[in-house]
Amino acid sequence: MFTITPLKATPGKPTDLDELDDPKYKGWRPLWVYVNAKFVDGDPQVKGPMVMQDVGVLLDDNVPVQRLLVIHSGLSSKPVDCTDDDPDAFWKKGDTHTKCDLWLVPETKTAAAITYSRGWDQHQTHPLKWTVG
Repeated sequence: MFTITPLKATPGKPTDLDELDDPKYKGWRPLWVYVNAKFVDGDPQVKGPMVMQDVGVLLDDNVPVQRLLVIHSGLSSKPVDCTDDDPDAFWKKGDTHTKCDLWLVPETKTAAAITYSRGWDQHQTHPLKWTVG
């Protein structure tokens, strides 16, 4: 079992996506979402919990936005303190890690909430929500 605490959502600039060299990203900007995960109970050790796959972002009109998976080194604008999930990492009970990932937000919209939906709510009809502030 993990405790999940959203920490911050840091918006980037629309020009941060220029290096992807794809017109489909015009009108979008990156949003770097950080959460703190603590392994509090369960097996003495687990391998590779993928915390960020269950995190989501909702816009101010309650519409979910898509996470952007960037292969290889990622965007050059990625914050230095943004650490991806590591499927090969071992976590022991009591370990705490801050993880970060990238979502795309329309330039004219605001992220309003970070969500978490694990297992019991595959379609995010009732995710846990934290207000972005």
